[in-house]
Amino acid sequence: MTRLRRIDRLLLAECSSESLPMDEDDQDLLIGQLSAENDGNHALYTRILVSSIVIEFPIVAFLIRAIISREAKYTVHFMLLSLLCLIGALYDVSAVGARLQHSPLVPTSLVHGLFSFKLLCVVNGLLLVQFYTGIYRQYGYKNVYMFLVMPLVNYIMMILVRKWHALTAANIQHLYGLRYKFKSA
Repeated sequence: MTRLRRIDRLLLAECSSESLPMDEDDQDLLIGQLSAENDGNHALYTRILVSSIVIEFPIVAFLIRAIISREAKYTVHFMLLSLLCLIGALYDVSAVGARLQHSPLVPTSLVHGLFSFKLLCVVNGLLLVQFYTGIYRQYGYKNVYMFLVMPLVNYIMMILVRKWHALTAANIQHLYGLRYKFKSA
């Protein structure tokens, strides 16, 4: 016990007033602030992503219809891609599945398979491949326009925002295990 007190005194003697070790309450406060900042950043970036999808949707749909094809199939593909990106950005699909898990009407295995973010990403990715393959087969490279990149950018940003928030939240939770006991006078 006296050894620990000597170590604490040595730490306090070596540290300047700005770099004193943080006591437990300050550590909890800092971790709480980091968690709140992470949630706030996630909300901000999700709002920016959703706003960009909503703003670009009518413009890109019109351009696809006017420039690429009068047929509705590419516009429908674009609408599905945008809708899946909006669902993936706005809603936690796994939480919906967890709520439906207790429903007697839906089998549990079906709930776990259908309501996951990974399945949403796979379906969105397959639709992207079908969208670009169809345009390439019909038109080749002669009608490749910059606005056709927007569904891919939305898809990548949806995944990155979700992954970034989850990894940062896990790192913040890991900080709770790294706290040290120190009480300032």
